[in-house]
Amino acid sequence: MSSRRDQVDAQRYMMTRVTGALVRAEPEVAESPTRRDRTGTFAGLVFAILLLVVVAIWALLPGSGSTSWQQPRMLVVDSSTGARYVLINGQLRPVNDVATATLLAGGRLTPVAVSSSKLAKLPRGAAVGTPAGPQVLPAANRVNQGVWRACSRGTGPIVLDVDVPAAPEPLGDGQAVTVIAGGKTYLLWGGRRLLLPQSWMADVLGLGLLVPVPVATTWLELIPLGGTVGPPKVAGAGGAGPRVAGRPTSIGQLFAVDMGNGTVGHYLMTTDGLAPLTETEYLLRRATPGSARETAITAADLVAAGQRSPVRPLTTLPATPPKPPSPPEGAVVCVEFAGKAGEKPTVVLATATGTPTGGGGRKTAVTVRVTPGGGALLMPRASADTDRWRQQGLLVNERGIAYPIMGGDVTTLGYSLDQAVVMPTALVAMLPAGPALVRPEGG
Repeated sequence: MSSRRDQVDAQRYMMTRVTGALVRAEPEVAESPTRRDRTGTFAGLVFAILLLVVVAIWALLPGSGSTSWQQPRMLVVDSSTGARYVLINGQLRPVNDVATATLLAGGRLTPVAVSSSKLAKLPRGAAVGTPAGPQVLPAANRVNQGVWRACSRGTGPIVLDVDVPAAPEPLGDGQAVTVIAGGKTYLLWGGRRLLLPQSWMADVLGLGLLVPVPVATTWLELIPLGGTVGPPKVAGAGGAGPRVAGRPTSIGQLFAVDMGNGTVGHYLMTTDGLAPLTETEYLLRRATPGSARETAITAADLVAAGQRSPVRPLTTLPATPPKPPSPPEGAVVCVEFAGKAGEKPTVVLATATGTPTGGGGRKTAVTVRVTPGGGALLMPRASADTDRWRQQGLLVNERGIAYPIMGGDVTTLGYSLDQAVVMPTALVAMLPAGPALVRPEGG
């Protein structure tokens, strides 16, 4: 009987004949029909490994390798020391600040790491820029993505946050808050600051329970001045006025008129006749110390007496008294600017100014903070015929430093002039100033 080994050999012999018949059309072959395939595969693998070794050795040899780092607009970084260079006219020029190097190269730079041995073969030139210049430029898609918010708490430093999201609940047009600065009390109302000379005026307007929030005078000056809160002033007050409803009157006298529709109108006698009062004017006038009692007359009496012409408010105060907000405990008063020309500031009550999360700068009593990786581009307000390329603007980096730059150089740094915003001069003055960003003469 055949053993198991004999059976295996017989099976292998039969499979060899079948494979030979299929592959070479010759069942009687002396060697395996797939031997050449295995040999070729192994030889190719060995050749590929040897080729990779040769390429690696060649790349490590001095003077060998890619020279793509010598192309224009490359920020060459020494892989050993981290020193930065820009290649201009065949010379490696040390980079003190990226902005100046970008202007010199004519566009945004692409960083590339190069070995010290390769850099040693090129001549050195004069350094580019100044150490006080920006070391990192804000990305073009991170510039002017938010509002500017300035907050003040008493005598502490003003905190200026640049390029941050707008507050979700700003002070409404019908709301007002009282602040105190330099020993004087002001009313922040309708995007303006109004001097509040007497404390009883806040009581009359329904704001008597509000505790004035202490703020810095410099911060308060960011809000446009809107005059002084007070009753309408009447020339010749106390003098004799025209007769109304058959009775003598005096200049400055108040009158109440039943309009017949469920409302009561309030009027003040002036030298030009009866003048209508807004609700705000009426409340202040009625509460003025020494004012006489209001006299009730009919609508017919009003028509017969005649009104002051033209009919317009006697003051610039909003017609409707403000409503007190509900500030959180320890609220900080802030003001926001969106960067639109001619905009009114938005007053915000915040719980705290937060902790800086990005870079920041300090100038006197102002702490400037910028969203990490963000920045701002400012240009002055321009008319239709203004050459914006010849205007000087400001580039604010994430450290909160403002660098003067000409409009024509803005595009070289990768930004668009259409991205620029307009901010109040007093707000911009809070930023620490950096050196001007200009293209070095002579290249």
